[in-house]
Amino acid sequence: MNSRSSGAGEPDRRNTLLRAFFRFLDTRKIPYCLLAGHEAYPTAIDSDIDFMIPPADLPGLRQILPAFAAAYGVHLVQALEHEVGACYYVLAWWDEGGKPDYLELDVTGDYRRRGRLWLYAEELLARRRPNPHGFCVPAPADALLYYLIKRTDKNAVGPEHFARLCRLWQQAPEACRRRLKGYWPDASVGLLHECFESADSKRFYPALPDLRRALLKTHPPGVSRYRQARARGGEWIRRWRRWRRPSGWVIVVLGPDGSGKSSVIEAAQALLAPAFRRTRVVHLRPRLLGGARGAGAAVTDPHALPSRGAQASLFKLLYLVLDYNLGWLVHIRPWKVRSTLVVFDRYLDDLAIDPRRFRYGGPTWAIRLALVLIPRPDMAFVLDAPAAVLQARKREVEAAESNRQREAYRRWATQREMKVLDASRALPDIANDLADRVLRRLEVRLERRRHTDRKHA
Repeated sequence: MNSRSSGAGEPDRRNTLLRAFFRFLDTRKIPYCLLAGHEAYPTAIDSDIDFMIPPADLPGLRQILPAFAAAYGVHLVQALEHEVGACYYVLAWWDEGGKPDYLELDVTGDYRRRGRLWLYAEELLARRRPNPHGFCVPAPADALLYYLIKRTDKNAVGPEHFARLCRLWQQAPEACRRRLKGYWPDASVGLLHECFESADSKRFYPALPDLRRALLKTHPPGVSRYRQARARGGEWIRRWRRWRRPSGWVIVVLGPDGSGKSSVIEAAQALLAPAFRRTRVVHLRPRLLGGARGAGAAVTDPHALPSRGAQASLFKLLYLVLDYNLGWLVHIRPWKVRSTLVVFDRYLDDLAIDPRRFRYGGPTWAIRLALVLIPRPDMAFVLDAPAAVLQARKREVEAAESNRQREAYRRWATQREMKVLDASRALPDIANDLADRVLRRLEVRLERRRHTDRKHA
């Protein structure tokens, strides 16, 4: 996310909310420490908030976060378990213009990466200390070790990361050197000492691949092989939970020619991106079969070509059904599991509304059967605007056809319980409306899952 700083007037709500959240932890006697990126807090919050609490408090945090959200007028819309004992929460609210804003909280107990246990929360929390802004942070040696493991394992140490490592080292060089032993061989610890002491990045970067290999070969000190085996076993359980209850979301945006689907999708995608790990736009179908050639290409005369015969149309429809089902299995579902917002620009429903566009000449009952046989999105939206507005924006079809499409989409939305959005408004208003509806559904999904977890606890 972009950095947002408090101005001279009213403090930025993200900063106020962050302070309130840590007071919330204090009142419940949950010890915590911020792990990285906190030097500018609360003046600027330029990313998610990485912090650590005791592993025993993790389940309770998920149960009490909705109470915190309700008390401060925000909404808990995402809970992503990205490691065993680590969860990424997203709080959302809307500004005066209806635009969503977010605070992302990335909490961990014992520190793991890719199923491996690296650091015990108990040790880091025992040595934590307050910083000048009143937040609790790790001791410099613990902060350096955590950050170095994280960035080295990612094989991503940029200039700003290296500068931060140097600052941490220079706060307590001997403690940092002792802390690194057991994670790297003595020669590597000596090299790190020299690089961080002199801020010599020219020696550090060529050595980074070797440092990563050495780290991944090591057995972290103080971590028993039994605990490490349990951590790896827990990773498979976590992956199964993610597959069964993915944190991603799939939406479909439909509408007649000229309703502004592409523009609305682009704007809404940007508004919703902070609530997910990534976003993807798919045009019409997954395209596992047939590739992506010409996908999303502009169509200037959708009714120019004649319809196929009935037999060819039915074979084409069968092809589409296979593509949707196989594409969901191979692409869409895994994307959802990896917390992706997937937005379909058109869907097979469009074939029922405008068969001429797709050169379909078969029976209508076959289309309705096909729609039953393919996976359905989590939400579907229909963009609606008067025919005169559609014609003013795009004259791909005649005015009478624009009016027919509009009425057909409106009826379809009613039959299928889709959300109808007024597309005659300004683009920011439409995008804000769509994002608002998605975020509120995400909040409902989390609440249902929370109640299910409590019921089976």
